[in-house]
Amino acid sequence: MPLNENLFSPKASEVEIHVEGTLFSVHINPYFLRLHLPANVIEDDASSAQYDPGAGYLTITLTKENKGEDFKDLDMLTKLLVPPGVWEAESRSRDEGDSPRIEVLGGSDVVAGDGHLEDAFDKLSDETRRMRLNGVEGTPGLDLEEERAILLEGRSLFKCRLGENPIPDETIKRPVIAEKRDWSYPQAFEDNSGLSSSSTVPSLAGVSRPYGFLDSYSGYFKHVTYSDNEVNELGPDAEHLTSEERRSRREENEDKKWDPEYYLADYVNDEDIQGIIQWKSPYDPSNPVSEIEFTEEENAVILRLPRKEYLITPTQTHALYLTLVNVLFSYAYDHRTTQNDPTPESAWTICSLTPAFSALDTSPSLSPSPSRSPNAHLTSTLVASYRRALAFPLYRNWELCERCREDVVDIMSRGRRCVTRALLRLKRILDRHETYYVYSKIWVNDYVVWVQAYASDLGLTRVGLLLQNTAIPKYALGWDLKELEDSAAGFDPDSDDEDELDDGTLQPALL
Repeated sequence: MPLNENLFSPKASEVEIHVEGTLFSVHINPYFLRLHLPANVIEDDASSAQYDPGAGYLTITLTKENKGEDFKDLDMLTKLLVPPGVWEAESRSRDEGDSPRIEVLGGSDVVAGDGHLEDAFDKLSDETRRMRLNGVEGTPGLDLEEERAILLEGRSLFKCRLGENPIPDETIKRPVIAEKRDWSYPQAFEDNSGLSSSSTVPSLAGVSRPYGFLDSYSGYFKHVTYSDNEVNELGPDAEHLTSEERRSRREENEDKKWDPEYYLADYVNDEDIQGIIQWKSPYDPSNPVSEIEFTEEENAVILRLPRKEYLITPTQTHALYLTLVNVLFSYAYDHRTTQNDPTPESAWTICSLTPAFSALDTSPSLSPSPSRSPNAHLTSTLVASYRRALAFPLYRNWELCERCREDVVDIMSRGRRCVTRALLRLKRILDRHETYYVYSKIWVNDYVVWVQAYASDLGLTRVGLLLQNTAIPKYALGWDLKELEDSAAGFDPDSDDEDELDDGTLQPALL
């Protein structure tokens, strides 16, 4: 018997599954699901649990206690969420109609003259009836046996107050209510806005702001604080920040991460980095240009992508091309630094270098205008990628950034098929990560569809040509790169930490 759950970023080490009779529960912080199945299930050697990061589904297979038994109403999800007995009680209530649901236990046990006691007993009856019909604080309502026990106990107390002999305890036959009550926390479905359908759940603070491809996604970062998402720079506010606030936080975080000493060390000791820069990429224009044919695996991935149609304005198209430059720059950085052999850190590297991933900040969506040069937009876009490439990853070098820009030029100049192949390889890296696959869902999947169906070879080639002719001044990043490089102009990396002056005294080296 398979059970499928749609989850975001679960950790295998934190999965807790409990099976007992008809009760099935699974807890993966911050998710919790409790189901009451129609019949008993057991955990045995045939039971299993598998998680598909790409689809976001956890599939749990359990064994029926009685093989061949028919599990009815499995499609009634609401019924599976409530404790056993509640539906039967509701059915009995419906069968009884709207007639009074308080059982008459006998004649009047309260002296008419004691009006206050009679009123108190009436209030007890009304309150008990309300508890059975509506429940208290979201718990299921009382059943008839529980209501009877409460009223009998109240009747005995009132008799004691009137001086009469109380009903003997053995005749009351009180059920142990605490043991019968189901104190399970109530579950409720969530509507499309991400708010629980239960009226007792408070609304989220702030307004939910969409993000991702064409700002068409939301809800993916509601529980981001419980996941291992190390690249998210917006924290728990990811769902509610405006685009301006996202950009402000991104730039602030980049300034905090910027380390002048780290940059200067990579500038002086750049032997490894020079080897990376000189590595010949498969996208290098010196390689023979042949018609790109997708592999069987690539075709299978493309066929599994959702079939979508986009109504896109020219302004949105302009922004998509710019954000694509950011995405391909991050891919080119990892592709070059790993020499086309992705590592376990590749997903982190790509997501950290992409503003649209780490801060949900898209490239400046400025509409084309005769008063604005297209290079101005590309400069702003590349500045964001350069800043991140000099603040976060292992290798932080200006020449490496320039080489990655040339790689993006080479990829885009070859048209849609080459860009699609690069995106598919990027998607493969993200889909295999238990946390960062989410960025594949909200960005890369749509980009693969859009590049094939909506982008044009001419448009991609034109952007590549503009990139080739775009020069990024170092001062545009807002950091003193030129001063740092000038300070190390006469530094010998093979010298001692201290230099001896003519008079025999020592002076600290530049570093």
